[in-house]
Amino acid sequence: MNISEFERNKPVKTYRAIKNTTKKYKNVIYEISGFQNRIKNHIYADKMPLTGNFIDCRDSIINWCPIGRNANSKQRNEWLEIDKKYNARMLIIENYFKNNTLFNNLSIKLGGETSFDIYPVGWDKTFVLNNFSEDDNIWFVGDKCTGTGNDKEIYDKLAHKNKAYQTSSVKNTITIIEKIINEETKWKKKKLNH
Repeated sequence: MNISEFERNKPVKTYRAIKNTTKKYKNVIYEISGFQNRIKNHIYADKMPLTGNFIDCRDSIINWCPIGRNANSKQRNEWLEIDKKYNARMLIIENYFKNNTLFNNLSIKLGGETSFDIYPVGWDKTFVLNNFSEDDNIWFVGDKCTGTGNDKEIYDKLAHKNKAYQTSSVKNTITIIEKIINEETKWKKKKLNH
């Protein structure tokens, strides 16, 4: 994943935090690889599916999925149950990432349902807001808007304007977007009539 700016549907600038600091991020990847091997010592290891493709190194983020990005729906659901029962991902953040100085100046967030997103502090989803003015109408809909969720920062930034919504499903997301469109349409019609 790059962080890219677009103008009239054409990319005008791309930010690549990870490629700019290659040695540090190689060390981060080596460290995560080592931790992946130590998972076998955890209480839930026997029940944990392992599928391969554990680390995805993108230009502005490292995504680590302890069960592997190749997991099918059944394996993902098995991991979700383990994570709920043992609070596995939060324990990994608290006991591993926070106690390792290599991860200083990096944000570690829960990425989706199965993984972690690791990126430089300040390169979260609020980064996109640098390209907009305070007066621009921007809405955000996300599912991981609390705690260490990867949507928290942008949700918090836009919530005070009533422009941020937390969703629980695809169906809920569609309902939220339809509501936003309907409210905006009413507001614009009202503005035109006055």
